[in-house]
Amino acid sequence: MEDFSYQAKSFLFLCKSKNLSDKTISWYSYILESLMAFLCQENLDSRPRYITKAHLRAYLAYLQTKPIVNNLSGKVDKVGLSSHSLKDHFSVLKIFFGFLEEEGYIAESPLKKEKPPRQEKKIVETFTEAQLQALLSQPDQKTFLGLRDYAILSTLLDTGMRLSELTGLRTQDINWNENLFLVYGKGRKERQVPFSSKLKRTLWKYSQRRGEIMGQDLFFVDRQGEELSQNAIRQMLRRYGEKAHLKGVRVSPHTFRHTFAKLWILNGGDPFSLQKILGHTTMEMVRNYVNLASGDLQSQHRKFSPLDRMRWEK
Repeated sequence: MEDFSYQAKSFLFLCKSKNLSDKTISWYSYILESLMAFLCQENLDSRPRYITKAHLRAYLAYLQTKPIVNNLSGKVDKVGLSSHSLKDHFSVLKIFFGFLEEEGYIAESPLKKEKPPRQEKKIVETFTEAQLQALLSQPDQKTFLGLRDYAILSTLLDTGMRLSELTGLRTQDINWNENLFLVYGKGRKERQVPFSSKLKRTLWKYSQRRGEIMGQDLFFVDRQGEELSQNAIRQMLRRYGEKAHLKGVRVSPHTFRHTFAKLWILNGGDPFSLQKILGHTTMEMVRNYVNLASGDLQSQHRKFSPLDRMRWEK
């Protein structure tokens, strides 16, 4: 079958058989549907064997000018995908056309020798200590939701966990004796993430308030004991950020992740352990965190340099 939809389904079935997460498969499906829509919009032949390198370059160029609508407000947030998102689209398309070549649907992938779009190097945002204190003081821990929110903020800060990993955390994934989370990261790869004694006390307090919920093993839940969505947590973080009057920094799960990594390095943690905790497959992102901390390290050195602090005898 030469039909794009048929070959896309074949590809997604393969992804499913490889046990990729539903989120990953949905993302792949979204990108393929986006490409299909673009080809139809431009009156181009959408049959994969007729899709050329020029068509795919035109698609990537289109993504750089496409209006991006905010799902919450329904308004246009910005124009054009970020360089990171653009690279994601390219990567998925390269995998897809590589699959078509392997399966004999096409003679050769049009992206076989193409290099990914260049990625802009952006400054990684982190919280200051004062901002963290302001944020953590917002939830009212006397209430169930306030205690839950405080536990979520503390978990993000103490572990650098991804949002999807936090919302997927189950009660049985917490090893209370060893202070370890069992989390499932990208590609459903599981890893152990340690947590502090201070966080343990907060989590235990929340777990006692949460109690046993019939048929629900997710650890963080809403008021009705149902699954807590990622959007609900994003909105909660924004709300606390506004209450704390934070300026110049995005209050998001990823900012907590960056802050955890930076503070880990500043407090003497080694990069290889950080890589394992964060679930990065390469050291590339960890190097960014080391570079991020370098300015603070210079400041610390100026402050605590043994040579500068020595009292010289005249």
